[in-house]
Amino acid sequence: MKHIFRRVISLTMFWVGLSGLPATAQTADEYVRPYTEPFQYGANVGYYGTNWNDESLAGLLQQAGGHSLRPTLPEWFVENYGYTIRQNTFNTYVNELGMKELTCFIEKPSNAHADWTVYPGATGPSKLFANMYEPIWNPDGTVNDNNYYARYVYKLLQVYGDKVRFWEVLNEPDFANGASAAPWLTRAPTPAEQVNTQAPFYHYIRMLRITYEVVKKYHPEAYVSTSVGYPEYVDALLRYTDNPDGGAATAAYARTGGAYFDVLSYHVYPNYSLHYWDNAIGGFRYTRTSDYSANKIIEDKNQMVAVLNKYGYNGTKHPAKFLTLSESNVSRRTSDDRVGSDEYQRNFGIKALVLIQKNDIKQFYLYSIGETVNAPAAGTVVSGEDEPGLDGPV
Repeated sequence: MKHIFRRVISLTMFWVGLSGLPATAQTADEYVRPYTEPFQYGANVGYYGTNWNDESLAGLLQQAGGHSLRPTLPEWFVENYGYTIRQNTFNTYVNELGMKELTCFIEKPSNAHADWTVYPGATGPSKLFANMYEPIWNPDGTVNDNNYYARYVYKLLQVYGDKVRFWEVLNEPDFANGASAAPWLTRAPTPAEQVNTQAPFYHYIRMLRITYEVVKKYHPEAYVSTSVGYPEYVDALLRYTDNPDGGAATAAYARTGGAYFDVLSYHVYPNYSLHYWDNAIGGFRYTRTSDYSANKIIEDKNQMVAVLNKYGYNGTKHPAKFLTLSESNVSRRTSDDRVGSDEYQRNFGIKALVLIQKNDIKQFYLYSIGETVNAPAAGTVVSGEDEPGLDGPV
């Protein structure tokens, strides 16, 4: 009874804190909701022209044995067409096709809500939202409409909150276009290094914080997730706060990014990592097999977990975070020094799905339901531009 009483008090403080009233809010530093749902076979939807709508594509996935999807609802889209534009589609996913445990990634402001600042070193204006440092909450506990990103998350939750389990905050904020991520272990990524944000690193942590507070108030059964590729980026997330002044910890910005996500979702494209330098031969050795490709997913998972362990997100100092894999596949045609074939892709998919479940990764979404490029004859080499278009499942 004593433990139950403590839990009630803790939850009460959590909700009062999130409503904007003076209390200590609970974050993912203190609590991550247990996840006990079965593993779902999933895929990203993709776009294949106007002859295929999202419902038809989801139907194909369902016929192939898939039961989860990773759609997106960017702000520019729902602001332009209305927040209910995909309501019937999501209802079809869940109520007619039996899709479960959906992941939705959110990003991309409308022009009216965009931050047009060109930050030092960036090649163009920020790709994030303006006014993110406005208060999240009004004094009466409602979302502050002047915080455009908080308003966007809130409005999504009113329409889609009962259909989405995982809310991913911005697809690949750490995409660096091949540049080394090693410097991020000792400093924050710069705006120029973050191709998909072009903004100070702390602004992404602010997005996580806003998402976390709004989601947990209105749909506490949902999870807030990253969508990243580099363990070095995760290391930085766990070192800095959302303080726009260099991510420093202060009374107003007391917690690092780790406090504001439950799930570490990551992406792996093994074909780009299946070689290593060998001094004995003075060149690269290649490990271009479906075994190595599938094992690369687990290697990357272990690297992410090592970072979480480093900062106590393993049930010691903080609750452990769940992991999902929301993008991965290999191409079925060779490109440059990256081998590909129908059999290679098919075998990778089978082995990856087994290893993922054995290693407690909660969800897996193939890169896409289909292909955006017409596959040439087996043995044909394709360009680097066409290669990702052949990452759809066979």
